[in-house]
Amino acid sequence: MNLEQIQAGILGLSNNEIDKIITTINFRRREIGNQIKGQFRIGDNVWFDKKRDGLRISGKVCKINRKNIQVRENDKNWMVWNVSPSLLTKESE
Repeated sequence: MNLEQIQAGILGLSNNEIDKIITTINFRRREIGNQIKGQFRIGDNVWFDKKRDGLRISGKVCKINRKNIQVRENDKNWMVWNVSPSLLTKESE
């Protein structure tokens, strides 16, 4: 089944059926997020790109929260970023 077939099938669904699909999609997104988050450990060197100006921020994982990971910036030891795990990349060791 390809994406266009799925989209066509969704157009024919009732409200209750759509609610069940939304619940399933949200479950899967949480599952994927937990898998990504599980790849990081406190002390890992990571980087992410800052949205507004495209700067690359490098730092260390200092705390792993339920949804986000706190990263302490290398250049500014006082600066801590809350970052979605999906936006982080581990630096090669």
